[in-house]
Amino acid sequence: MKSRQLQQSIFNQVKIMQKQIKAYKSSQKGARLHRLRLAIKRTKALIFFAEKIYQKKYSVKALKPAYTLAGILREADLNIQLLNTLDKVPKHLIKDLENKEVHYQTEFVNRSSELLNDLKTFKKKLVLPQRSCSLKSIKGFFKLEMKEKSELLIKPSKTAVHDYRKHLKKLLYVYQTLPKT
Repeated sequence: MKSRQLQQSIFNQVKIMQKQIKAYKSSQKGARLHRLRLAIKRTKALIFFAEKIYQKKYSVKALKPAYTLAGILREADLNIQLLNTLDKVPKHLIKDLENKEVHYQTEFVNRSSELLNDLKTFKKKLVLPQRSCSLKSIKGFFKLEMKEKSELLIKPSKTAVHDYRKHLKKLLYVYQTLPKT
C-alpha cells in the first residue's frame, strides 16, 4: 500500500461522516445515522490498523460525540419502530420514546456545526507516517489479530464470544476499507 493511501482512506470515511451529518440535519432520517455510525466504525478500525502497523497511538476522541449522539437517536428510532409493530404496548411508552427522540434530534441539529468542526480537527491532527506498508505486513497484521483473538474462544463465555464478534467486525471493516491495490 502506498504511503498516503491509508490516510486517504480515513479521509474518505471522514467525508462520508460529514455528508451524513449534513444530510441528517436536513432530513432526520435514521438511515443517515446508521451510515454515520458505520463510517465512524470504519474510521476507528483503520486507526486501529494504523496503530498496529506504525506502532504509534492516534486519537479518535473527536469522533465520540457524533457516535454517541447518533447511537442514542438510532436506538430510539429502532425502538419506536419495534414497539409500533407490537400489540398492547402502552401508548405512553411510545410517546416517551418519541419525545426523547425529538429532544435528541434537536440536540443533534443544534450541535451539527460542532460535530463537523470535531471532524475537521480530527482530520487536521491525523498525520500518518509517509512510508508505504508492504503486503507482507498487512497479511501479518490480519494473521496476528486472528491468532490473538481466537484465544477468546478456547473457553468461550457470552462476553468472550461477543468480544470476538466485535473484533472480527473491526477486522472486516479494515479489510473492506483498505485500498485494493
